[in-house]
Amino acid sequence: MRALIAGAGETPAELAAALRARGAEAEVSPPVAAGAERQVARLARALVEFERAAGGRGFELAVAVGTGDEAIALALDAAKLGIPLVACLPPEPGPDELERAEWRILRELAQERLPLEESGGAEALAERILAWAGAPG
Repeated sequence: MRALIAGAGETPAELAAALRARGAEAEVSPPVAAGAERQVARLARALVEFERAAGGRGFELAVAVGTGDEAIALALDAAKLGIPLVACLPPEPGPDELERAEWRILRELAQERLPLEESGGAEALAERILAWAGAPG
């Protein structure tokens, strides 16, 4: 199984390592550098970066970790390209209106939803992703 992972923080890299340790091919989409530009410009850059990362490389699964530009860009492009999406999300969205909207979008687009704050961290998420995908692990 080949997975492309995107999201903020350290969890995407930890999840990629856990998937690789179980025999899957996993790559983390390059993060979009934070800047003073408006949110729409960051999201547009994230869409371009994901399409570059996914273009013609045969990813079988997309994994969005948390909310934010990288996760939303991955989810939108995965839907466009027909790549199944697993969303690893907190059980409830935060108080910010944008975060709540992103959380709802990711839940809607995902074929599988996994709790982000699960005990066992990236290791447990990797096991659940592989089980869902039907991949040996």
